[in-house]
Amino acid sequence: MIDVVVVGAGPAGSAAAAWLAAAGCDVWLLERAHFPRPKPCGEFFNPGCVRELAALGAWPQVEAASPQPHRHWRLVSRQGRLFTVSAADLGVEATPAFALSRERFDAALAGYAVRCGARLLEGWNVRGPLLDGRGRVVGVGARVAGRLREVRARVVIAADGPRSVLARHLNLLRPVPRYRRFGLVTRYETEGPAGEPALEMHLGPTGGYCGLAWQGPGIAHLAMVVPATELSRKLSGRVGEYFTEALARYPLLGEQRQRRRRGPVWTTGPIAWRTRRQAWPGLLLVGDAAGFYDPFTGQGITFALHTARLAAEATLAALARPGDDWEALRAYERQRAAWLRPKIALQVAIQAVLARPWLAERAWERLGRRPSLATRLLAATADVVPVEEVLNRSFLAALFA
Repeated sequence: MIDVVVVGAGPAGSAAAAWLAAAGCDVWLLERAHFPRPKPCGEFFNPGCVRELAALGAWPQVEAASPQPHRHWRLVSRQGRLFTVSAADLGVEATPAFALSRERFDAALAGYAVRCGARLLEGWNVRGPLLDGRGRVVGVGARVAGRLREVRARVVIAADGPRSVLARHLNLLRPVPRYRRFGLVTRYETEGPAGEPALEMHLGPTGGYCGLAWQGPGIAHLAMVVPATELSRKLSGRVGEYFTEALARYPLLGEQRQRRRRGPVWTTGPIAWRTRRQAWPGLLLVGDAAGFYDPFTGQGITFALHTARLAAEATLAALARPGDDWEALRAYERQRAAWLRPKIALQVAIQAVLARPWLAERAWERLGRRPSLATRLLAATADVVPVEEVLNRSFLAALFA
């Protein structure tokens, strides 16, 4: 029996594997696909993500994959009203945000986990957990090259992404029916950016939004989020045409539809889900496998990396207490909730504003006139300052009064 099996070599899984392998654990990192492989994602990484990668020791590996630094954030309302915040405003000029394809980012991070001592096994399609007579997870079953395999471990970390197979088998998934949205992502070959690249976030007329991140000269990565009702009514199997038509509704993005699309339009969703528990005897859920709310703030990878760190700490504590590890695993659940709760509260508050066009326009107008408010809001969503800097009466009064 090995120490730890990590299911899924995305950001959360590879980070957890790296932390644990560096601490001397015997770690197997199982990945269904083969690297490099694409993942539907906004492919934007905020300053908090840079700090997490530095703490892990993985930043040099990621930097070698040629990320595109972004030192500006540009937010555009439905009416074309915009404001810009720079990394210098946030005090993170030395560690700005960056854009990088998930093909390169995930491969770099998985490679770093291997350098730390983890064993990466690609092409392992995990089908479910192995349970003992008490219902404890003691490993996983997988299909590999057409054959069924079993791997037993003292702790299993599920990092297998949205609607996790392991979470589903344990009946831990909990949908968010009031927030049904889908994501569509693709890349365009285009001119630009003019000047330094900026992450752009554009509000759409039907309750959705579209983000643009530059992955290098002439390569624009676009990630659009649309309500499920909009998608089901207008998609009808023609996702590429729908994406091109939808771009025309964004005042400052419409010109992109005249450019050459580079690759297919990927879809994912519904993009919001929760889990009833994030710890189970013998198992921890990390990253998107544990739940996700909304990608508007660009914090998803940071959340994945930080929860991976918390899971690694809990796993080390559990391994030190054979036969009596449940309290150590449950501690992860509490620590994760304490760290994430205010951040999710901010995401919910932002979505409540965006769902009311008149209120969103008012907020945009105020943020444009008072740069200090915009800087504080972006600093909170970029994981530069605590969320409490903006989730308080004085900030909200200044923004809406």
